[in-house]
This record gives sequence, C-alpha cells and structure tokens, in this order.
Amino acid sequence: MKWTKQAGLTRRFAVAGAMGAMVAGFGRRAMAEQPAPTTDRQGRKVEASGGGKLPDDYRKIDPDTGEQKAYVVLTPEERAKGFVRPVRTAYTHLRCGYTTSMSKDIAETFAADPKFYSTGYCSHCRTFFPLTEFVWAGTNDVVGS
Repeated sequence: MKWTKQAGLTRRFAVAGAMGAMVAGFGRRAMAEQPAPTTDRQGRKVEASGGGKLPDDYRKIDPDTGEQKAYVVLTPEERAKGFVRPVRTAYTHLRCGYTTSMSKDIAETFAADPKFYSTGYCSHCRTFFPLTEFVWAGTNDVVGS
C-alpha cells in the first residue's frame, strides 16, 4: 500500500487502483465469455438482426465502423404479436443532425417495444448514444418514448 501527500491531502492508491483494474478486467472477460441471449428480460425470443442465432461476441465493436458485430431483435413470431408504435425506419441524431436508417427487423422491434433498446447508433458520429439524443426522422418524437 502506498501513501502519498498531494495538495495537503494524504492518499492511499496503489492497491485500490490495481484491484479496480483487475476487477474491471475480469468483468469484461466474463461478459465477453457469456453466451448470447435467446430471450429478453421478459422471456420473449430474440435472434440476430437478419435472422439466426446471435454470436456470443455480438457486442464486439468493429473499429472501422463503430458498429456491433450483430444486433439483437425480437424474432418474427414475437414481432407478429403486434406493435405499440408505428414502424419507423430512420432517426435523426440531435447532436449532429444526421439521419440514420435501420433494418426492418430492428424498426419492428422498436415498434413492438419502444424500450427494448437503450442506445442508438449514429452513422455519422460512428458510435452509440442514449436514445434521448435521437428523434424519429421528420418528427420531434424522441426515439424510445
């Protein structure tokens, strides 16, 4: 354990910092090794966008695009149970003003359950942001509301 004095304060940091880094590393490794889900928190069946089983590393980000390897959607059978919102295929990022389009199965998953996703991907910024930063294209309706 190392103690230092900085700006009149005594700080203990070496072990705590190392432990935090180890725990974070184990957490990332454990998350990466978990099998991909086959159901959501409500027990509904899910699959990869485009159909098929989600790969276990579906959350892996492609450094060239900033997108995940695969996206979770409700299965066609689950989406066929009906929508609570209109099916919309594009949203606009309020920060940059760019409109991003999505596949039909992702759009239908949003329409079936607006709270299914917690983030959206901006094709211009090439990263994910909270849904509160997006509105459905051509509207002032916040995505996920």
